[in-house]
Amino acid sequence: MSDPTKNYARAMAVLAKAEASHQEALDAIDEAKTAGRSDKLPRLRMQAQESERHLSECLADAERAHRGYWLSRRIKLVPDLIRLARVALEYDVMARASGDSTVWPWKNVFDAEMVKGFAHEEIVQQVPLAGPESELLTHEYGAWR
Repeated sequence: MSDPTKNYARAMAVLAKAEASHQEALDAIDEAKTAGRSDKLPRLRMQAQESERHLSECLADAERAHRGYWLSRRIKLVPDLIRLARVALEYDVMARASGDSTVWPWKNVFDAEMVKGFAHEEIVQQVPLAGPESELLTHEYGAWR
């Protein structure tokens, strides 16, 4: 089985290379325009169009790797959630036996703990919570035209 952390790191490295390549393609168009070399523009635009398509594909791959990492972390918690559900049900049975008539006694404890909160940094390791993005695709999409 592949390592989700390594998959994400690999996808982000490929994304960074694709962004650099696309930036070079856009710069080449700007340089040709500045130099008055309109004869080069059709070829350079085709190259930039292709590098933009490749960048978009790399971003999609990085997004999938990001989701895959967090899904794998989430799946690892399922046994803990099952244990939590059983403890919550057991707590409710004991609470009712002791005279507590609230709807979900366990939820009172849970909510009180959630109010305290926790730092998201506690769960973030090598992969950020926010998904990957490409500033270049966001701000320069179709700039080769």
